[in-house]
Amino acid sequence: MPRQSLNKEQSKKTKRTTQSVVAFIKDTTRNPYDTLEKPAKTLKALLQMSIGIFLACSVGAQLYGAMKISHDISSFWTNFDRQKIIDIIVDALLIATAIELGYMLFTDGPDEAINPPIIALAAAILFRLPGADTPPYDGLQRSIEIAIYGLIIAVLVWVRAKFLESEDKRQELSSQRKQDQ
Repeated sequence: MPRQSLNKEQSKKTKRTTQSVVAFIKDTTRNPYDTLEKPAKTLKALLQMSIGIFLACSVGAQLYGAMKISHDISSFWTNFDRQKIIDIIVDALLIATAIELGYMLFTDGPDEAINPPIIALAAAILFRLPGADTPPYDGLQRSIEIAIYGLIIAVLVWVRAKFLESEDKRQELSSQRKQDQ
């Protein structure tokens, strides 16, 4: 008798576990983006904030180092390594681009696909800025290149704004249809 009740309990536990697993699978197979997008967005925000903190500390350390060895404002500008600061910023932007691309894989729809190229182009602009030692002919070529990058960024920002605008209209229409039903 006790053996039969034990088997019934095990059968009930197995059935509940199976039902839970099936419910979880049904939920995630319906749309896994619903399950994973929010944690991915939180992780993206935390990683990008940590990059921002690292960037601020690195630039601050560079400024502090230049101030420490400088005696007056004119010697500060000679001791200040602008290129090193730009390199730090470019590296931070490239890492942020990689994080943004990774996040894009956890979102449903193409709306997140525009942000990574914008960040990458901003890094490219900083990377290609003409320095003081750039020959004049190369400086003109780089300036034209930077202008083209800027134009591409402007177009991408415009496309993103139009896409978000149309997405808002679609959501508004969808919510109105649900209310009408």
